Amino acid sequence: MQPDSPALLTRPRWTLKEAAERVQVSRSTLRRRLDDGAFPNAAKDATGAWTLGVEDLLGAGFTLARPIVESTPTAVPHPLMSQGQPAKDPSREHGPAQDDELARLTAELSAERARTEVERARRIAAEQLAADRERHVDDLRTALRMLDAGPARQAATVPVVEVAQEPVEVAAPVAEPPRRGVWRRLWERNAGY
Repeated sequence: MQPDSPALLTRPRWTLKEAAERVQVSRSTLRRRLDDGAFPNAAKDATGAWTLGVEDLLGAGFTLARPIVESTPTAVPHPLMSQGQPAKDPSREHGPAQDDELARLTAELSAERARTEVERARRIAAEQLAADRERHVDDLRTALRMLDAGPARQAATVPVVEVAQEPVEVAAPVAEPPRRGVWRRLWERNAGY
């Protein structure tokens, strides 16, 4: 998935406080993990507060405790509902057994929605991780091609020439004669002139 794709732009981002509530850890734990580099997509918002994406939290090994709700659905009033409470329907009378069944089904639906959101967030994080790994593998392949091509070209373009050296005789060092009269005469006498 490309970084500028619409799916990445609509992923939920939370401040450290909100993220700590979502994963049920302290803010200081998230701050330490942020300082350690566990959240590569962390960014500061307009107020200067750090924000974390759901893919970073899941990628760092955290588990969401509450479902992600990206938008609040608008409630469509049911004809038998008045201000959120069931209205009395004369044709149908509910008993305690039906109310218990309705409450159980509502709880199951909420739990299933939460599991679905968590799985969706994990899928998004896995796609992001796969894309990051694919880019890393491409970089490694490029580096390997560069390493393979580098020394072969140098060996082909730079010929190795062996130069045979003849032995060189080194003469014994000769001391320079003194430049003034007395020393010069002394030197000439000792040197055999």
